[in-house]
Amino acid sequence: MFVALLIVLPLTALFLAWFYLFRNNTDIPVSPGAKPIVGHMHHFMDISRETLYLFEERYFKITDPAKAGPVSHMKFFFKSNFSLNTVKVAQPLLKSNVNVDKSFQYDDAAEWLADSVLILPGKEWHKRRLMLTPAFHFSILDDFSQTMKKHAGIFVDIIRSDPTKPLTQSIEEATFYSLCETSFGVEFSSQEESNAFLAPMESLAQALFVKSSSQNPLIRFDWYFSRTENGKLYKSSLNALNGQIMKLIQNAKTAMERGETKLHNGRRGFIDQMVFEQADKKELTDEQIIGECNTILLAGHATTTGTIAFCIYYLCRHPDVQERLFEEISEHLAGKEFDDIDVTSLSYLGMVVKETLRLQPPGSIIGRRLTEPMEADGHILPAGTNIDISIWWLHRDPEYWEDAEKFDPERFTEENSRGRNPYAYVPFSAGPRNCLGQRFANIEARLFIAALVYNFKMSSDQVLGQGLFRTIHNVSAVPGPNFKVDFETRY
Repeated sequence: MFVALLIVLPLTALFLAWFYLFRNNTDIPVSPGAKPIVGHMHHFMDISRETLYLFEERYFKITDPAKAGPVSHMKFFFKSNFSLNTVKVAQPLLKSNVNVDKSFQYDDAAEWLADSVLILPGKEWHKRRLMLTPAFHFSILDDFSQTMKKHAGIFVDIIRSDPTKPLTQSIEEATFYSLCETSFGVEFSSQEESNAFLAPMESLAQALFVKSSSQNPLIRFDWYFSRTENGKLYKSSLNALNGQIMKLIQNAKTAMERGETKLHNGRRGFIDQMVFEQADKKELTDEQIIGECNTILLAGHATTTGTIAFCIYYLCRHPDVQERLFEEISEHLAGKEFDDIDVTSLSYLGMVVKETLRLQPPGSIIGRRLTEPMEADGHILPAGTNIDISIWWLHRDPEYWEDAEKFDPERFTEENSRGRNPYAYVPFSAGPRNCLGQRFANIEARLFIAALVYNFKMSSDQVLGQGLFRTIHNVSAVPGPNFKVDFETRY
């Protein structure tokens, strides 16, 4: 009898665990490729930092709407995760004013991006967004564009002087310098100064990747992770980065106290806006300002880096597009200096960048956690469900994009864009939780691309999927590893 109990009780416990933790909580069938207990997790267990490109490759294979349907259902141990893969099913969630909370995937970064607009839930997020919005007003960009042009020029000079330097690294440094001077009012006088920010950011991203991809279930618990080598690296890097940011905050406070805050067309830059809100409304803590600064530092240059790098790739693959773009820029400048360029008036440049963002959005997935049930493709997803909105598949929805894998800027002519569903193209998300900095990113990307095309003919024999891959670097996609381009000076 005792022996029978020893057998029956564990089996009963396992059954109950499966019933409550592993069973489907909707009638959406689990997507192909799942195994018992682990679900789809086995597809990602062998991925290392060097093969990080495999994550998206395999994720897209599992969620392919041609096989998995408009709503795919993935299992990761006891968690169900759903991906919305067509414009029709994703639009209600994108435009929702209620289901705006971020999904569990953002939890690992909660300490790094603490209480920031990126991860705050519901009402707190809405209040913080209103607070930040003045720092991203379009009138500020008129002033910022001159600083961006300066850094685009420096970037061109770097390529002239050292064309062998890793291209993605050069783009990252240039966009980071531009962001820091515009939004934080700091100019770096040496690479060592900028590395005080970039190095710990890279270490933080590396440590979080190890945590999220580890096969050790204990790594999910902070008390265990903090005692591992990567956990210690994470903590030391976070302390180092936060210490640097706190210096910027103190400088901004000192400038405000002295009445020396620099205004941009009558408006404050990002960090000055935060410091002003803290002094005026007594609601923000230094820790919350640090969290917002971390978010802007990370996302503000990483997304632009990926956009510029992929745009260079497509221009190399399509020299006819590159030459047409050069002609547009040359005609626009008509002998004037590059500093006189107005990239918002260059329609073909805008089309090229948009098509790049369609094919290679900096972030391929937006994560949400439902606070209220929602309907998707005839299925009811309950509150608490984690959902991915697949920008990758929305940008390839055959209802809106014919021959979707083809690079064709003509998709974005005024005529071809007329009447297109606005949720078919969402590189910076859409609806109430869209990206605050998308205007900034668009202007900067266009300026850097214009500077490159105006000064160089670019070529490369590398092909995505053949030794060159879309991979993740500092939360944004870039072509790698070792993206190489030949630059032939035009002048």
